[in-house]
Amino acid sequence: MTGTKSEARAHVLGGELRALRREAGLSQRALAGRMDRAHTVLVRWERGQRIPDSTGIEAFARALSLTVVERDRLVQLAREAADEPVNEVSAGAAGQTDVLGTLIKFEQVATEITTVSTALVSGLMQTAAYARLAIGDSPEIETKVATRIGRRDVITRDRDPARYTAYLLETVLQQRIGHDVMCDQLRLIQRLGDLPNVSVRIIPEACGLTPAHTGSFALLEFAKADSVVHMEHLSSVVLLRDRDDVEAHRTALASLDELALSPGESNDLIADVIDKMETTA
Repeated sequence: MTGTKSEARAHVLGGELRALRREAGLSQRALAGRMDRAHTVLVRWERGQRIPDSTGIEAFARALSLTVVERDRLVQLAREAADEPVNEVSAGAAGQTDVLGTLIKFEQVATEITTVSTALVSGLMQTAAYARLAIGDSPEIETKVATRIGRRDVITRDRDPARYTAYLLETVLQQRIGHDVMCDQLRLIQRLGDLPNVSVRIIPEACGLTPAHTGSFALLEFAKADSVVHMEHLSSVVLLRDRDDVEAHRTALASLDELALSPGESNDLIADVIDKMETTA
């Protein structure tokens, strides 16, 4: 895994710069030559590891003959990235809070989000009651619950919602956390699954061990920036940007796509679980 201190906005800016360079049909070395800069500087810009200043953006815009509007947009993106606090892959409460801030920014600009849930319902689909149980004892629990519920806007907003695919192990549907809480949670999953941009896929127990059993994760994809993988554990959070790491998770998702039930079959299974819960209540 490659460690990184890249920020969400710096990452997005880097993707914009890379896309503009490629549209012009230039290699990094060729463009750097036009700008009279070392190509390693451009490499760091595109990876979000370094934020160009206004002079750098001016040189970039001139080298590609960008319009004033395009140049000013890049300058604004660079300013926003420079003002953003650094978020590092970290452990502990402080580190989790920092990475959560970065994750939220990534979710807000992602075009596609795919989650794999092995023990808990994905945070983007949790009800408030379920979230309280998942978060556990915390002096700021209501703030954390509100933040988690608010994140759902990225898939339910009217304008350009992210495409969302949720893979869940069948056992996630059968947790004994209280009849009312679980039934309400399952109904919410069904309602979200009815959205045109949302797909819920259940991985049946009959499949045995699958790539999902190695742990939960989320893949976030963007219009121009490289994809990112998010993983969260008891006291640590990590964002993977290394291409090999991201590709490994993409391969795992391809396997799950073949194993999981279709959205319609998944909805029927969830309905059966709700019926059984209500019958035995």
